[in-house]
Amino acid sequence: MDALDDRLMAAWRTASSDLGFRLVSPFSAKDRIGKTVSVEGYLPDFGGPEGTVLVSFARRMRRGALKLPMAILPKEDRKYARKSVMATLSDLGWFGVGDAPPWLNVRFPPNADIAAL
Repeated sequence: MDALDDRLMAAWRTASSDLGFRLVSPFSAKDRIGKTVSVEGYLPDFGGPEGTVLVSFARRMRRGALKLPMAILPKEDRKYARKSVMATLSDLGWFGVGDAPPWLNVRFPPNADIAAL
């Protein structure tokens, strides 16, 4: 298995701090045979009732290899882009306790100014 992507983890930690969502990075997950596998992150409130793990595109991990749902992140996510993270999280969907973040499920035109959110 390839090494964890430090740049990807740093970008998502920045996103978590900026947007106020929970992230565990790095994270240890179980694969289908019970082996512990390190992944770039875990979003406990997005993607399903059990959360979603974040995996770098470079890890070459097959979808369904882990017990938890998995989001395979592109190399572009190595640099924090607020709009892109918001879109990814909106696509995954909110499954957390309480109200979803106010920016969730907001769709923006390609050149929208979202700095004020």
